[in-house]
Amino acid sequence: MYAGIAFGGNALTFGKQQIYWGPTTMGPLSFSSNAEPTYNARLVSTRPHPLPLVPSWGTYRFDIVLGKLSGHSYPARPWFNGQKVSFNFGNALELSFTRWSVFWGVGHPITFHSFKDNLFSFNSTGSYVGNGAAPYGDRLDPGDRKSNFDFRYRLPFFKHAVTLYADSYSDDDPSPISAPRRAAWNPGIYFARLPGLPHMDLRVEAVSSQGLVYDFGGTHFFMNNQYLDSNTNKGFLLGNAVGRDGRAIEARSGYWFSSRTRVEGGYRQDKIANGFLPNGGTITDGFVNGSFAINRHWSAQVFTQYERFLIPSYMQNSQHNTSGWFQITWNPELALRK
Repeated sequence: MYAGIAFGGNALTFGKQQIYWGPTTMGPLSFSSNAEPTYNARLVSTRPHPLPLVPSWGTYRFDIVLGKLSGHSYPARPWFNGQKVSFNFGNALELSFTRWSVFWGVGHPITFHSFKDNLFSFNSTGSYVGNGAAPYGDRLDPGDRKSNFDFRYRLPFFKHAVTLYADSYSDDDPSPISAPRRAAWNPGIYFARLPGLPHMDLRVEAVSSQGLVYDFGGTHFFMNNQYLDSNTNKGFLLGNAVGRDGRAIEARSGYWFSSRTRVEGGYRQDKIANGFLPNGGTITDGFVNGSFAINRHWSAQVFTQYERFLIPSYMQNSQHNTSGWFQITWNPELALRK
């Protein structure tokens, strides 16, 4: 639950809120629905604003957040801050840039000076000397800083029915596009209509946290030598569930009976590298999701999933499970009138 106030096309809110920063459905690499929502203060634009000086070029939106993470031990009770800005150039192209960080926590003073260092310093750690990193618990450490870049582009040759998009993530780099070979990437393509099947769509995505050129191993992304629990909230990754040193692919297709009634099926497979876990691992999911409009005010949704996973370092044999849920939604459309 959260509360706030809206003004001038913006909103200032406080409370427990979900952050979803990216264009992918399998989960953005920084903030997604994979972990429990965080407690935060948030300033966000609720509508696009014209670009300063050149309003005819397009619009921009921003999202600024300061929040607290739970379930961390090393150090306990850290905070996070993040800033995201998106630029839209017409209806075809959107570019977004994100900077965020895990900071403060037990052993790290909560001061304006430490907040300034987190935002503007260029040091990796506060006590950085020569080629060695500071020991764990360094009070002067400015925080575990990360960056993201994502985009959407509607291809003009297909009447904007095909969209290319990608999400990318870097640790300790100003932006993934400044060092793309050191970044994690999550590209995707979406077909709003299939040839000969105008009511059916298709989405395919892939993600890798191993690296574009070679496998960086399990200590390159989503962790830090000062903030060991790093990109997690209550033990779950804040971003994409691919995890460290992994690769995943997902495909899903849906049939639209109407704007509110749709049936979708999908498949996802995750691979964990042998260099991170002995003998690696494989997780495979198949799912069906249906949304049905009962009438103007009522709708229903049903979801079921079958999963098989084999992680030899955890369990010798493959494991299987099936899960599902059912939801009823009521939209009363109530209004208060003078």
